[in-house]
Amino acid sequence: MLTLQEINVYIEKLKGWDLDLNTLTKTFSFEDSISVSAFVSRIIELSEELNHHPEIIVNDKTIKLNITTKPENVLTKSDFDLAEAIDKLIPQA
Repeated sequence: MLTLQEINVYIEKLKGWDLDLNTLTKTFSFEDSISVSAFVSRIIELSEELNHHPEIIVNDKTIKLNITTKPENVLTKSDFDLAEAIDKLIPQA
C-alpha cells in the first residue's frame, strides 16, 4: 500500500489518469468499435503478462479503466505500473 505522498508522486507521471478514492481511472475514446475491441484485447494480454487486471468498462466507442489492488482496495506500485504500460499501448500524438 502506498502513502498519499507516494501516490501523488506516481500520479504526476501519468497523463490523463484520475484518482477516485483508491482507484486510478481513465477513459479512452476511439473512432469505431473495432478499434475498441482491439485495444481491449491488448489490455487483456498486457494484464496477463503483468498479472494485474483492471476493471474494463466498454461503452460504444469508449473504454473506461479502473485500476486498484483487490481485495484490499488500495493503490500499490503495481497499479501505477499497469497504468503506465497501458498508456504505452497507444501511440502519442
